[in-house]
Amino acid sequence: MGNKKFSLRFVLLGIGLVVLLLIVGFFLLSKNQEQQEVIEHVLTAQFSEVDPELIRLLESTENISVIGNNENFTPKEDKELEQYLEQEYKPYLTEAVYEKYITAYFLPFKAFSYYANVNFEIKDLVLKKSDHADGTYRFTIHLSYAEQEELEVLGLVNVNEENKISYLEFTQDAGLFESIDR
Repeated sequence: MGNKKFSLRFVLLGIGLVVLLLIVGFFLLSKNQEQQEVIEHVLTAQFSEVDPELIRLLESTENISVIGNNENFTPKEDKELEQYLEQEYKPYLTEAVYEKYITAYFLPFKAFSYYANVNFEIKDLVLKKSDHADGTYRFTIHLSYAEQEELEVLGLVNVNEENKISYLEFTQDAGLFESIDR
């Protein structure tokens, strides 16, 4: 009788450990999936067709700020363009990354591609999780544009515990901006 209770305890303990491992595994898988969704959203927005609303806001004289005479003009209220960008992209980026991403990557790329009349399409987006740092991924994007033209963009991205991108770098763009300028 004592052996049966002892065996039953081990069986129940084993079942408990398996259930615990499944829960932890599901949590980690879910976290990785959420991080990947954030990355895919931002990169897809970066390389998708330009939103007509964005162009309207960029071309609107109401969204122009004047800086000069060694003074910075600070508007009393948010401009429509700023509100649009914050609504569309700020939820996915940390405060530190948001401004750099918008000014260095997003707006220049969108403006160049729109005015050069070049539409990009993501053919393939591959994310590879880093073994060295939690939340860090390498990405490879295969883009097509024009007639049968393709290029590859590589980069590194980190998503923090709040599921916001805390680091984003395009490490190789295969002459992307030169392609737009043609």
